[in-house]
Amino acid sequence: MEKNKIIRILLAIVSIIVVIVLECVSPSKFILAKTLLLFLNYIMALSFVKNGNHHALRILVVTLLYFALFSWFLPVASFQSEYAQEGFNQIGLFDLLSNYFATSIQYFGTFALFVLVVGGFYGVLHMIPGYRALVDKMVRSLEGNEKLFICVSIIMLAVITSVCGMQLGLIVFFPLLASIILLLGYDKMVVALTLAGSTIVGIMGTTISSTNVTYLVQYLAANEETVTYSTALGVRTAILLLGIVLLIVTTLRYMKKSATVTGGVAAKTTIASEDAPVIIKDITDDSKTVKKTTVKKTTVKKTTKKKSKGNNKALAMEREVIAVKEDFGNSDCDIVPSVVSGKHNTFPITIVFALLFIIFVLAYIPWSSNLGVTFFDDITKSFTEFKMFGFQIFGKILGTTKAFGTWELTDMIPVIVVFTLLLGLIYKIKFSDFIEGFAKGVKKAVIPAAIVILIYVGLVIVTFHGYQLSMYKSLFTLAHGHFNALGQVLTAFATMLAGFFNSDPTYVFNALPPYFTSLFTDGAVYDRVMVLMQSMYGLTMLVAPTSLLLLVVLSTLNVSLKDWFKNTWLLLVVLFVSIVLITIIWSPIFTWILTGLALLLLLVFLVTKDWVWRIFAFICEVLIALIFIFSKPVLTGVLLGLMIIGFVMLATKDLILRLFGIAFAIMLAIMIALHVKLLTIIGIVVLILIFLGSLIYVALKG
Repeated sequence: MEKNKIIRILLAIVSIIVVIVLECVSPSKFILAKTLLLFLNYIMALSFVKNGNHHALRILVVTLLYFALFSWFLPVASFQSEYAQEGFNQIGLFDLLSNYFATSIQYFGTFALFVLVVGGFYGVLHMIPGYRALVDKMVRSLEGNEKLFICVSIIMLAVITSVCGMQLGLIVFFPLLASIILLLGYDKMVVALTLAGSTIVGIMGTTISSTNVTYLVQYLAANEETVTYSTALGVRTAILLLGIVLLIVTTLRYMKKSATVTGGVAAKTTIASEDAPVIIKDITDDSKTVKKTTVKKTTVKKTTKKKSKGNNKALAMEREVIAVKEDFGNSDCDIVPSVVSGKHNTFPITIVFALLFIIFVLAYIPWSSNLGVTFFDDITKSFTEFKMFGFQIFGKILGTTKAFGTWELTDMIPVIVVFTLLLGLIYKIKFSDFIEGFAKGVKKAVIPAAIVILIYVGLVIVTFHGYQLSMYKSLFTLAHGHFNALGQVLTAFATMLAGFFNSDPTYVFNALPPYFTSLFTDGAVYDRVMVLMQSMYGLTMLVAPTSLLLLVVLSTLNVSLKDWFKNTWLLLVVLFVSIVLITIIWSPIFTWILTGLALLLLLVFLVTKDWVWRIFAFICEVLIALIFIFSKPVLTGVLLGLMIIGFVMLATKDLILRLFGIAFAIMLAIMIALHVKLLTIIGIVVLILIFLGSLIYVALKG
């Protein structure tokens, strides 16, 4: 037996023996010591879970068993107006294996249903050759810009999550993006970092979305009215920016270290004649080796005696294909659709994905609640209340219709089902084949859906058995009611514990803030508290074995949680330290630091020809500018000016156009910084003249 394995076994045995001894000495005391020892034992147990199929699922099962074990050693506590300890409420096997599953399905089964419906949607797509043709087309268009695509995908997903929330809903786009990334030649860890990593960074840097912070704002605002959804928006945007930067660096670093790029494997038109050999490529993630064999292409059977030129051309297109045997990782990957030959119509699928994206963004941005925009509320009300001959025809036919900005996850299910049916009709799929494809997709999504249910079983356990509050009390006792540096570090750890046990942000911020505000009553620090708790919850979801989005992605890709942690632990540590330092220092000096960063990023445009770093620097400048929109007009003007200059440097190498852009940026910066009415009017005229001048120059240049 290996030496380190013996040490782990001994640590596990010793830790549980000490917990039992402490329990015998005083059941209601030594809570912090028992918590630390139980977590040590839990980590030792996880280390014995071997990599392999369904690793995330097996890790989750072990986690649930330890959730039950915690109830045997930690006392139940509750908080209404004051903290009350209520003895013990141990979990029995029947509750764990039966009752809590039923409760989880009853209250949270719709989340699992959403995962299954998305699986069915892609099951039907896999039956349509146009889907693979669309993926291949996108892969070919990205040739040479693979890193740029990864960076832009991370930025887009993080920003959408930050603005819209509803992170689980984004999985409707994940299989498409995963297929593209895999066919670009990257391995499944790159896919996981791009999809799960970016979305979780968006949670950590939530800006205008209310989905993830509703109860946090509610409980803090009850003690300090100045706390709103826009509180410390600049700092939260800065944390979003920081998370995006570090995640991109982590992903690029992994890509360089693993050297996984093997070249795209999209279908290519290389075979010109019927007798030409078909090249079979066997491509794997583990090396750059490409094995080639050749086989004789079988003769295409004629189905008609006469063929038009168009038919002959179509037949030639079908012959012009490389048959590719694809292997993504150590096991079969069902995400990538099978290779197809010939030319296929991709337009309907493109439109469906475009509409899904538009609906998703519009539906989940909190228009009225956070932004004060009532347009969608008004139009929905007018539509549903429209009467024809005194009858509300649309309201009755459609039933309960929610305005954009108020949708929940389950409201996307009918939309996905309708689009799935439309694709089946457009591509003339037989009903029996349609059902078969949908069922195959659902079958592939069973494990991720089961993970959703199991995660909420864990939530049911900690909710019904209430031992988590005793852990928070034991931590906060060390701060003695002071939100100093120690108090902030303890708050960070308490939030991470709440995220680990509750997983869902609604329950995380129902569990912790009410008790926290009873201990730390100085409302002046609640802006820091909001930033700290929101960021630490998101950070926990980056590695927690109860992170719903993370486990759904890892289980779908069959990537182990151990491998994930091995590649993200440094990101976790750097983000943790950075966020805690931001909340501890909490000084205007950050404004000047970010201004300096904006100037530094501008230099990137001037000295580099690498498009990846140019687009990355531009996005960073946009986010930095947003920070100052909500603070100082002078800095806002300066940074917006720098941003536009950066964009011009990115968009063109023409000296005259760059000068036009610089003039435009300087005028805009002056207008915003000085904020004088007369200057604003003159400035608008000047901006229009500069813009028209640039257009005339482009037209004359041809």
